[in-house]
Amino acid sequence: PENNMISGEYLAKLGVDFVLTGGTTVSEESFAIEVMLLEARTRRYLWAEHFQGKLIPTEILNVRDEVANSIARTLAQPYGIIFSNKARETDGRPPEFLDSYDYVIRFYQYYRTFDYNVFESVRTGLERAVLMDPGYADAFACLSQIYSDAFRFSYALPDPRIDPRQRALLLAHRSIQLAPNSSRGYHALGHAYWFNGDVAGALAAFGAGLTLNPNDTDLMADLGLRYANLGRWQDALPLLEGSYARNLAQPGTYRVGLAQYHYVHGRYEDALAEARKINAPHVLYGFVLIAAAAAQLDLHQEAREALEQLLALDPNFGDRIVSDLTLRHIHADIISAVLDGLRKAGLTGREMGGRLGPGPSPGRLSM
Repeated sequence: PENNMISGEYLAKLGVDFVLTGGTTVSEESFAIEVMLLEARTRRYLWAEHFQGKLIPTEILNVRDEVANSIARTLAQPYGIIFSNKARETDGRPPEFLDSYDYVIRFYQYYRTFDYNVFESVRTGLERAVLMDPGYADAFACLSQIYSDAFRFSYALPDPRIDPRQRALLLAHRSIQLAPNSSRGYHALGHAYWFNGDVAGALAAFGAGLTLNPNDTDLMADLGLRYANLGRWQDALPLLEGSYARNLAQPGTYRVGLAQYHYVHGRYEDALAEARKINAPHVLYGFVLIAAAAAQLDLHQEAREALEQLLALDPNFGDRIVSDLTLRHIHADIISAVLDGLRKAGLTGREMGGRLGPGPSPGRLSM
């Protein structure tokens, strides 16, 4: 229906949460398209975008594709408008009143900052969701990523007999079985492979997901981050920069890859600017990069404050830093460069020694 014909009675009959609507204007030489997203309950417009082109066949087809891609990126992404709107609705609601979709929404809220304080409630909620709704592929994918996080961040599980990496693999495979054409199962599988030590398998899974959905900016950024960890800058940069260009709501956590890129190339001011945007106060790796870059710039107070926050999360990180970063498949030259900055910041520990063994320099792989 036309926008002015969308009445409350009509929306009630539809029984939907959102309505995507719009219109076209055609002149002798050009055309314009306006697309809008309406929240059905409040009749409030959440998003609108305008597209225009010349009235020729090739231009019409190009604008058609642009409209479709913009809608997919802006509305349907895990951090897009619809998910963000639903996330606000679930805030403060006790878990027992949430349905399966709301558990998935809460996962993506958690995933913005990896907040340990809500980790267990999200995990138990998703466990409940896969039991209540065993055909819901997204719930299996999100739960898989939760178990990958349990391993990579050393988050405690109620049953110490559970191997989080194996459970993550099983859940990811189940998600793909349920929805073989969805990118989210492959995103989860990429994480599961990565933290099980299968780098090639992880990159293949991430790539398969991105092939299925080139508009999945979350997956695009995550694959870019993995390439950045490996020092493969020519692969990493287009994905990381492209994901933020397409989706302004993208979580800051993926900026770790951009901060690494600038840092290992000696652009410490750019590295520090990216690291400040990471916004994951419960995870120490943003503080690692802030401390290292600030120390290289002789910003001693900022380096000291970041180091204090890092040590508050893990007082013994200096004793295991090389082992930890190696386990995450961080390139040896990136580790060595970060160690140099952290030594200047004042971090001490058993593994805060000299440069690591030889390896291909990430700098030689840069754009």
